[in-house]
Amino acid sequence: EPDRSTYTCVVKAYANAGRAEEAVAWLGKMEAAAVVPDVVSCNIAIHACARAGQVDQAASWLSKMKLALLSPSVVSYSSLIDACSKDGRTREAAAWLVKLEHARIQPNVIAHNSVINAYAHAGLVDQAVACLGAMAASGLSPDLVSYTGVVRACARAAQPAEAAVWLHRAEAACLAPDAVLYNSMLSACARARLWQQALRWLELMEVAQLAPNVVSYTSVMTACNREEGGLQDVAKGLLQRMRCYRV
Repeated sequence: EPDRSTYTCVVKAYANAGRAEEAVAWLGKMEAAAVVPDVVSCNIAIHACARAGQVDQAASWLSKMKLALLSPSVVSYSSLIDACSKDGRTREAAAWLVKLEHARIQPNVIAHNSVINAYAHAGLVDQAVACLGAMAASGLSPDLVSYTGVVRACARAAQPAEAAVWLHRAEAACLAPDAVLYNSMLSACARARLWQQALRWLELMEVAQLAPNVVSYTSVMTACNREEGGLQDVAKGLLQRMRCYRV
């Protein structure tokens, strides 16, 4: 008869393979067999549900942990926060971070970054900045993902000047900006219809020896197209540049 360890291994295997639906199905079999989970199996269950986009089910597993007198860990909460973030549940992601702190568990960088990304998706710049500040105040070191999240929030809100400030702060923190961060900066310029700034950031990206990709060029061309009257010649030049670099 399969025991807790057996079910946990099967669920973990499916979850790690990205086959979240099957992982969740095995969790159902585990419950049906009246097998009592432990902290490890519950964390895997939360992770599997999160990957399947089943946020409510992931939250129910955290509740089950408490009912079973098990202590949720930072991993438990971080997986749930990440699930809320990816599902666009910004308020819930932030609320779970608060619950994590109220449970007297030290939040990790991953938990904070998930909330920052939720704010970024919603274009909530002030909240993203506040979350990064709270992370630093708690003794954690914001990483490149943290800063990129804030820049993405600025991009979503069409605030290229603020986005540039945070890109430079990432550099000041001795973090080397990558293509993802630069693309977020380009997106900020595109949304603000600042094609010259977008072109300048594309050049800086090349100077930093970061190969611009389709996303990079598309952002600059979008900025050009949004300019009154359009900038067909500049856009055509960018297309030729893409062909030259085989993008």
